[in-house]
Amino acid sequence: VAQVRLGEAEAAIGSLQKAVALNPNDGYPHKNLGAILARQGRGGEAVKHLRLAAQLLPADPQSWFNLAGALEETGDPDGAELGSTCVKTGGRRLA
Repeated sequence: VAQVRLGEAEAAIGSLQKAVALNPNDGYPHKNLGAILARQGRGGEAVKHLRLAAQLLPADPQSWFNLAGALEETGDPDGAELGSTCVKTGGRRLA
């Protein structure tokens, strides 16, 4: 994340990809990687990691918020609505 602030987004992406490979069940690297990918206009890649982050960190509203934004940017309004609902309910999906 510090690398992004220094204008080194690609280096940050590489570092986070390594973190994901080392510990694929840790939601935080997925969340950060997905957020950076989304900011870089790489929505399809971002959604993959943000979905995993939301699954691994279901009570983390930021994961759902990031996922909702990425889904909306990729043209998936139903997915964006689901993500927004989860943000509003603290990670719980409404039936």
